[in-house]
Amino acid sequence: MKCCKVIITYFGKRHRRNLDIGWPMHGQDLPDAESCLTNLKFLVDIEKKLDAGISYDTIIVNNDGGYEEGRDWLNSIHGTETKCGKIYCFNRENRGKNYAAFRFGYEKFKDKYDYFMFIPDDYVMLAKGYYEETVNR
Repeated sequence: MKCCKVIITYFGKRHRRNLDIGWPMHGQDLPDAESCLTNLKFLVDIEKKLDAGISYDTIIVNNDGGYEEGRDWLNSIHGTETKCGKIYCFNRENRGKNYAAFRFGYEKFKDKYDYFMFIPDDYVMLAKGYYEETVNR
């Protein structure tokens, strides 16, 4: 069984979400490209250390908005080892937003992996063994 997690990112201003709702929401308080890069570096640091319970690769798809520093950083971590696999990074034209980026990751790797997890870059998975538990359920 081969697994991956597709994380999509965009280095640019996000719509701030500050609604009071009854369930957890993701933290889109990222006002500029630099803050998005800082957030993604935090997320990748967790990917490098957290034991998700099974082997999986992390595929990062950047909806490229022209932020060169972000593209360069992604290119520099392409192929990096994590606790559970490797990181692969791709830049694509920013068309179709999140779902088009998720589709890009799926279409590119649909023949390589059995299980896909699709996550935006402002969700952080912190529970040890979370991917194994997800597959088992």
